[in-house]
This record gives sequence, structure tokens and C-alpha cells, in this order.
Amino acid sequence: SRDASGGLTEGLAKRIEISNDQKTYTFHLRPSFWSNGDPVTAKDFEYAWKKSIHPATAQLGAYHFNCIKNAAQCLDGQVPIHKVGIVARDDLTLVVHLEHPTPYFLELLACSTYAPIPHKKVLEDEEWAFCNGKPLISNGPFVLKRWQKGIRLKLEKNPSYWRAEEVTISGIFLHVVQENSLRHYLFEQGQIDWMGDPLSPLSDDVIEARCIQKDLMSSEIYGVNWLFLNTKKFPFQNKNFRKALALAIDREGIQQQLLQAAAQKECRFALSPFCDEACHDFVGDQRARAQLLFNSALSEMGIDRSSFPEIKLSYSPLGIHPKLVHLIQNQWEETLGIKVILDPMVKPLLLNQMVQGDYQIGCLFWVSPIADPIYMFGIFRSAHDQVNLSRWVNEDYQKLIIRSEYEQNPEKRKKLLIEVEKFLMEEMPVIPVCLGTALYMKDKKLENVSVSPLMEVDFKYATFVDK
Repeated sequence: SRDASGGLTEGLAKRIEISNDQKTYTFHLRPSFWSNGDPVTAKDFEYAWKKSIHPATAQLGAYHFNCIKNAAQCLDGQVPIHKVGIVARDDLTLVVHLEHPTPYFLELLACSTYAPIPHKKVLEDEEWAFCNGKPLISNGPFVLKRWQKGIRLKLEKNPSYWRAEEVTISGIFLHVVQENSLRHYLFEQGQIDWMGDPLSPLSDDVIEARCIQKDLMSSEIYGVNWLFLNTKKFPFQNKNFRKALALAIDREGIQQQLLQAAAQKECRFALSPFCDEACHDFVGDQRARAQLLFNSALSEMGIDRSSFPEIKLSYSPLGIHPKLVHLIQNQWEETLGIKVILDPMVKPLLLNQMVQGDYQIGCLFWVSPIADPIYMFGIFRSAHDQVNLSRWVNEDYQKLIIRSEYEQNPEKRKKLLIEVEKFLMEEMPVIPVCLGTALYMKDKKLENVSVSPLMEVDFKYATFVDK
């Protein structure tokens, strides 16, 4: 699990043994219980993880398990599930065999993807997670007691939590308020204690007003606002056109017109949330270079400017994205002379269409769930992973990724990851625009709560202090 600042701390594993070759992890679990009184066992972890990578039940985040022995092959249907390297040796001992030494494996374990589920309850009732009027079984600091869909959720302190004595608040109400102005009013009236990321983005009006009042809170996070390019659709198969789009974006202008008010930073390279030594390919005015690359792309595609098709930029109208895509639209039209159509849609629909490959350019805010750049770069590892929204793959890129995973020397691995980033920026299947920043407001009496670099907020340490 993670502490209040987002760092790794002890969780249900009271002791971890790592083999000399760094490929076998043995987790000795402490006694703990689900909220219905059943013990949490190693089998709960084994069942949950294997369900996540079984071809019949796998979801979008399945590739998080690829470092585990035979997990990727199982996901592709090449290896049966019982050969995956996850074994519950007994009720309190879980053994995990990895494909290769993985320096970020413990980071992965703190992600919700690796959470256990009460497997006995699942075997009794496959619909257990939908509650059906009953409290949701959990093993965290709070338990869901009531869920009024579209209205609010009621969480209560979980007396079965193994560190229940450290939880000082009795519960949490999560109110579902669609209107930004109403949310702001309720906050002003002291009827809600937290507003903003990661629960719901603040509106531009609120951000501007709160910047003036200087009570807007912000946390830098491991996230990037990216433009995914569908490399399977014309004209995005052409690398020079992709690079022309990237270099035609005036990042300094975006910084001045939009990001300063939102306490965000321009993004000059993909690795920047993790490393200050990555390549600075977007520094300065690159419009002339963008035009030359666009001319090369036109020649390679055998078309001229007059017959170049309009392109569609899809986005979800949340946070800074509406203003951001309008700025990018204007910059592309002015620099490259192309027609750009903006296509707003609700985020679930946008993500679904991008997963299906039914888009040209998609603007998404992407947050890493681990404090390691391999997650961002691993998105483009395989064409089979649903998360590879650009559908771009390259054998040499894959080899670099594999080398970086096997390298145990931190400095050598860092250099390899910079090479990975340079390769990605040369091919440009995705265009980084600006770094992510969590923006939120909280009651002045609410302490020990903040947004971690992984865009997570944890209320188990929360307390109210009179001032």
C-alpha cells in the first residue's frame, strides 16, 4: 500500500522474501479480514490476479501483469491459466514467479489492479460486486454502506480493517453533483469538504477565481496530456506527418495562454514526469521545421495541400481540454494550412471508440499508476494490448523496452529509458502536450489529505483540526 505522500509502505504483507535472481517473490501475509468477517487469504490474491489475465475475463489493465511468468502468453491464449506464475502456497503465503527481474514490481503491487477479491463470495455469487442492496465486501479502511446511483455514496469506517485504530474519521459521504456551479456553492457554504481532482475536475471559471484568491491547491503528478494518433488510419501512417503535427504545436504559447492559470507545465518530452535528462525536441519555435516535414509527408503520400483531407480531433470536454484543443486546432490550421474538426464526446464514449480504433486523433490525460516510466513506454509494446490506442508497434522499440526491463543497474537502466523515449519521439505515435497537475480545494480544517503523484487521494489518514 501507500503512505500519505504516495510512497510505498507495508500492507497486508508483513514480510517479503526475494530470491537471489530477483525473479521469485514470497509474500507472508498478516492475519486480516474482509468486512463480512471472512479471512483474507493468499487464494484471494491468486484468484483475483488470474481472473485479470484470463482471456475470458481480462480487461484494459491486464498488461500490468505481463512481468509475471506466462501472464502475457496466457492473455494471448497460448498458455493455460494454471501455468501462470502465481501460487497460493497456503492461506497466508503467496508465491509469485516473474519472467525477469522487475525493479518496479513492488510499485505495481500498490495499484488497485493487484487488489484481492473475496473469491469464496465470487464463487457463490458472480454479481457480488453490484451490491444488490447489500454492503459491498471490502478489506480497506472504509466499506460502502449505501449507494444511491447518481446521487451519493455512503462509506463507513471498516472495523475489520487491520489498521482500524489509525482511521480517525467515522465515514465519508461522496455526493454526485453534476453542475460545477452547484458544487462550488456547496463548497463555499461548507457543505462539502473536498472538491476537484481526482474525484472531479474543476471548471475553468473556478480555477481562475481560485487562482486570484490564492486558495487553489495543486500537486504535480506523473501524468501527461497526450494526443494519440491512430497510425492505422490515413494520413497518420506517415511518420513525417505525425512529427509535423507535434512540432506545429506552440507549447510556449499554450503555457502562456492556458497552463499558467491552471498551475500546469508545458511538456517538451514524454519522459519528463520522471527524468530531467530526456531529449528536448520541442524547445523554441519549431513551425518552420514542421512545415518542411509536412511538405515531405505530402510528397511521400503523393498528394498536395489542396487535396489534403480534413482531420478530426476527438476530446472529452473536461478540465483544460476544451481550451487546449481549440488552441491546437488554431495552431495546426495556421502553421500547416490543414482543416481540423473538433469532436467533443463524453469520456467513456471517447475511450471506447479509441479502444475500438474508431478515431483519428484522441486527446487524453494519461496518469502512470507507478513511479516508473516503464508504464508509459510499455503502452506501445504490443499491438494486442487494448491500451495501445495508437496501434503503433516497432520491433526495435520492443527490444529496447525488454533491455530496460532486464537491466538492474539504475544508471544504465536510466540511459536505456532515455533511448526508449528518443525512439518514441522520433516515431511520434503519440504527441505529448503538457504535464498533469492535480487541482483541488479542501476545507481548511481537513488535514492529512492530499493528491499523490499517482493521482490518488487517500482519506484513511484524514482528520479535522480546529483552527
